[in-house]
Amino acid sequence: MSSYLVDSGITVKIQMSDQTADVTAGNIIGFIGFSIFTLIVITGIFVEYTPLFNKPNVSKESRLEQSKTKLGLFFLSFSFTRNIAKMFAPVKQANDDNLVILNGIRCLSIMWVVVGHGFMMDLITPTVNLSDLTSFIHPMWFAIIPSGVFAVDVFFFISAFLAAYLMLVKYFWKSGLNFVMIYFHRVFRLLPPLALLTALYLTFYMYIGNGPIW
Repeated sequence: MSSYLVDSGITVKIQMSDQTADVTAGNIIGFIGFSIFTLIVITGIFVEYTPLFNKPNVSKESRLEQSKTKLGLFFLSFSFTRNIAKMFAPVKQANDDNLVILNGIRCLSIMWVVVGHGFMMDLITPTVNLSDLTSFIHPMWFAIIPSGVFAVDVFFFISAFLAAYLMLVKYFWKSGLNFVMIYFHRVFRLLPPLALLTALYLTFYMYIGNGPIW
């Protein structure tokens, strides 16, 4: 890039401010909260692989959940390794007909959407040299980026299909539909990670980068 600027006779002046982000009371509360959350996750890992919070006189043949106290189960639910294993290696239950393969396609679709958004952010953020963008669009593999819009359709279609299928097969024909509990279940699953991400954005995000375009 420097040789391009020299050959073209362009003089570039960059002015940067020495101003730093102020640490507010909200930031401090966020730092403390995320530190506590991190300690809980680390404790959960220790609970999973050590006898920490085991019930007294527990048998070695007992399942992990059966051998832990209530406090141990609380920490165990935050274990990073255990949750990752459940995400990528789910246990198939008996008579489970929820079409697990579609969940895999849905996962690939959302990953495709994330990749597309990541590359498209380069088009709307300040770029030092626009000619560098041509190096991204010439390779054949770049075709997967603009086609990510179709992955959005696939993701929403499969998500809606699985939601409707599970409600009809597992709830409607057995005990009927309880729309209050259905919406509560969705809010209960989505609100905690959304709140965690919002808190991360409000407290940590401004401190994890620097530079003239940050």
